[in-house]
Amino acid sequence: MFTEIELEVINRLRYDYTKTAYKQLKAIREKYDEDEKKNKNCGCSMAVRKRWINDFNEWYEVQK
Repeated sequence: MFTEIELEVINRLRYDYTKTAYKQLKAIREKYDEDEKKNKNCGCSMAVRKRWINDFNEWYEVQK
């Protein structure tokens, strides 16, 4: 399902809570998850990014 490049990005950034990591992971999730496109959160807050990335990790584990 995921491309080789996407897998490399995911594995590198899964536990990185920076805004750059958030944006890259969000772009990957939007490609495969229509509901994520509705999420207009900017990821400006570290607490929001941390919750979102933890949710992304759970979603990723189900998708593998």
